[in-house]
Amino acid sequence: MQKISKNSIFVFIFFVAILLLFPTFVHAEDTDKKTYTMTPSESKQINFTYKLNDAGEVVDFVCTNPGEINGEITIPNEIEGKKVTEIGDSAFENATGLTSVTISNTVKTISREAFKNCTGLKKIDLGSGVETIRSDAFENCTSLTEITIPKSVKEGSYWS
Repeated sequence: MQKISKNSIFVFIFFVAILLLFPTFVHAEDTDKKTYTMTPSESKQINFTYKLNDAGEVVDFVCTNPGEINGEITIPNEIEGKKVTEIGDSAFENATGLTSVTISNTVKTISREAFKNCTGLKKIDLGSGVETIRSDAFENCTSLTEITIPKSVKEGSYWS
């Protein structure tokens, strides 16, 4: 009969513990995300995911089906009584049917590449609460002809 060392047993137990705990970590991250749905007049149902920060504000607001957008969208002030304060990274990337977006006054941050490759986007109405526009937020918005940057913007890199 072969003798098993204490070190081998320890390593085996360690890996089994990691494998048992790993699904818990993945599941915990997934449960942080919430969903929201809107149906603009010119589009099909548009779906979003978001998270709540420690202050209970909506952050990382991201469209999960940008290809379904056709026409105008308004980012809401609130979702279930929670202020929307951040549009997430690549939130509307490749939403080529998006023509106009109105961003509510509660939004403080437009994240990296939020509207990248929205080639049909012509007009953006930034809310008065926007303070930060992250890098390349409007990269390759080749049809964009109207945008007003409010005085509230403190830092920004709008497109490359």
